[in-house]
Amino acid sequence: MSPAATPDPPQTENSAEPTTLRDEGPDNGGTLNAMKAGAAVPIKFGVGGNRGLDILAAGAPSSSVIACPGGTAPDEVEQTVAAGGSSLSYAAGSDTYTYVWKTQKDWAGRCRQFTLGLNDGTTHTALFDFRK
Repeated sequence: MSPAATPDPPQTENSAEPTTLRDEGPDNGGTLNAMKAGAAVPIKFGVGGNRGLDILAAGAPSSSVIACPGGTAPDEVEQTVAAGGSSLSYAAGSDTYTYVWKTQKDWAGRCRQFTLGLNDGTTHTALFDFRK
């Protein structure tokens, strides 16, 4: 994508509201997603078409340790995948990007915020509670 291009706002499958993470992936925003530390989770998102594989902002995605939010029941991640490492792919048939995020086993017992930054300047987050 050229720097002068203005991308369409990211869209979910079920909503006209801009967001990145789709319903079949980890929940976007304030929902705490629970999963096994060391597993790989597919983060699915759309940007309004195929923008190539050079759509991530420099240094993105990233994650950081956060205090686990209290008072919220975690939502179990329904899908994890086998992966040797993190990777980005695009499926034209579903107009969906998938970033497979390989997590670390030593994250067990901690919460992290996953941040997906795109080269159009948008940033989207998901919260995770990692278990053994």
